[in-house]
Amino acid sequence: MKRKGLLLLFFIRAILNAQAPSSNGGALYVATDKTIYTPGEAIWFSGYFLPQEPLPDTLQPDIMAVALIRQDTTGFLLSQNYLMQQGCCPGTLTLPQELQPGNYELVAALNLLDPSGKPRFSFRKRLTIKTTEQPPFHLSFHIEDSLHISDTIRISMQATAAEGVLINDKKAAITYHRPGQKPNTQKLDITGRATLIIPLRQPDTSLPVLYTVTTANGQSKPFTLWLPLKKTIHGSAAPTGPQKTIPTHQPANLLLAHTINNDSLEATITTTQPQKVVLAYRNLLSTEQERSDPIYITGHKKISLPLGSFKKGTYILSLFNETGTLLDQKPFFAHYNNRSTITLQTTKDRFQTREKITVKINAGNEQGQPLKAILTAWCVNTTRLENHNRLLLPAYYYTQPLNDPYQSATIYSSSSLLSNTLEQAADAGTPANTVAPPLHKPTVSGSIVMARGGVEVEKQLMVLLLRDTLKNFITTDSSGRFFPAPTQLVTPEGSVFTAAAGNINKRAMEGIGLIRYAVIMTNPMQEPMNYLQQPGLPAARPYQEALTGNYLVFKDSFEAKTMRMVTVRATKPLARPDALFGNNCGDFVCINNILNCPAHIGDEGNTLPVKGKIYRSAGGNIIYQGCADNNIERVNTARLFTGMEEKDIKEQESLHYLSTLCWRPFLPVPGSATLDFYSSDLPGNYKIIVEGIAENGDLLHQEKEIIIEANK
Repeated sequence: MKRKGLLLLFFIRAILNAQAPSSNGGALYVATDKTIYTPGEAIWFSGYFLPQEPLPDTLQPDIMAVALIRQDTTGFLLSQNYLMQQGCCPGTLTLPQELQPGNYELVAALNLLDPSGKPRFSFRKRLTIKTTEQPPFHLSFHIEDSLHISDTIRISMQATAAEGVLINDKKAAITYHRPGQKPNTQKLDITGRATLIIPLRQPDTSLPVLYTVTTANGQSKPFTLWLPLKKTIHGSAAPTGPQKTIPTHQPANLLLAHTINNDSLEATITTTQPQKVVLAYRNLLSTEQERSDPIYITGHKKISLPLGSFKKGTYILSLFNETGTLLDQKPFFAHYNNRSTITLQTTKDRFQTREKITVKINAGNEQGQPLKAILTAWCVNTTRLENHNRLLLPAYYYTQPLNDPYQSATIYSSSSLLSNTLEQAADAGTPANTVAPPLHKPTVSGSIVMARGGVEVEKQLMVLLLRDTLKNFITTDSSGRFFPAPTQLVTPEGSVFTAAAGNINKRAMEGIGLIRYAVIMTNPMQEPMNYLQQPGLPAARPYQEALTGNYLVFKDSFEAKTMRMVTVRATKPLARPDALFGNNCGDFVCINNILNCPAHIGDEGNTLPVKGKIYRSAGGNIIYQGCADNNIERVNTARLFTGMEEKDIKEQESLHYLSTLCWRPFLPVPGSATLDFYSSDLPGNYKIIVEGIAENGDLLHQEKEIIIEANK
């Protein structure tokens, strides 16, 4: 890992030289193996920190927080911290088995904060959680009315049996309500249809959703429906603050050609009246702006802007009148076609199940010469990828400054627009030419309290940290506080992480597990991540198919079958040594409900006592008074990815169905590299995908499709 870290550090320095600098500029990007998951699976990811200027050692990020949020909620369902070193962060996030299907976002942020406590570098990616369990019936909703006609909206809904036939249940009904309102119930007709009339007058704080529960054939199914948002602003309630600087009725505008010809940008200026205008351009990551001399235009005029001296990147072309009023502006990209490339080669395009697959990866610069790169490489079944949920690394990196880092919709629209050529024009707001505020990096801090009573201990102690199979000791200061580095807390996701504290004497240490202390550590990303929770829900789903319950179920019979066959590999159950040997106070409950039973010390059937519950003891029944728990914050790293191995190939009795065949985060490619892996017993279409960074600062992405056929 050290060698890879040094290699990536070299690449980051190359990026800093290749790109235009800006104060505290840069981007965080996270690649995931899929965009479609099922409950219980692991999300394999790799995070890249791509700064635009060198940061001092004290501001090098070493924690990346990763969270999962459902798009119809405003709070995180999962949140974990992961170790970042030299701009690299490999990790896994295991989804709970009970996770509900739905549209989610993966949210990530670094422990670099602005003065207000907000993460300076963050990332959002859309994911979908689907299920293979067929529901008792399907639901579909269709919004009929236009908001411009009335203050109500008509929604037609249809319930259909899973077999595709109409529901014929006299008791079938739908119950629905807006947040904070009483539920209404409406019966379905004999075809399973109903029409809902929803008033849209509600407080501004009300979420734009409709909660529904449909009952038919003796079973119920909830579904949350997004509604268009309509708010009326009166008097003093009107928003204040900066207004859009481009006039509503533009006296002049810019039109950029969709392609850049011969390394020149072609633009057309159109005016409604003869006037003098000024053109200006600047790199999106710079505050410097170049202006032209005034140009007299009577109607329209075509211009050609040579890009030979431009640095690679995203630019803003602005149009002003003589007095300096902004008339129009458009972004464009310079030199995207003049970039490094990756090629992927396999011996063939069709493979059998349980067959070795060799991929040759070659990276070259624009002159065709070998180029060093560091890549994330993986192979995944195409049923687990959604095209509209894709974010390409080059597209995201160069368009991210156009967008609000705390929202995601504009990021996807810009990346979708520019991902093919990154040269197409788009309307977008221009960031203010202001210097970014200074950064600070929060750290983990810890303290010790008495397990019984919770009184803080103010003396020097020793803390023992058990991390999977490793252990390390940390000495507190005289006030009982300690400040561990993230590397001292790192452990594979899902493995054991516990702590204990004890006294120090001349022989080093005593009292671990005897004198009952509780270890408390802060989570430095808990408060900053609150800024990235959805401040408000979007007015409508981004895609119409998300409005139906069918969308979250694998409907195709083959697709559903293959999803059910998928094996979740490399899952390691979380051990509970505290249940075997007791809590911080040494208390445990045996299988006979006896507190601290001397006959069952260390038994696997022991459980932890719960404060307020009644347990048996030698003196009769007692009410347990509780014990202070350890409150410790682990820093995760990725579990070991286990695909098909040679031992699996030779063993014919068991079948292995893997949707992700290979996952290699941060693979060094010194011009060329070879990637070997095996197909599993799951046939289908697969994609080999690589993304990463070249030593000259170019951002790379390439894909290759292969087909895996069942052995005959």
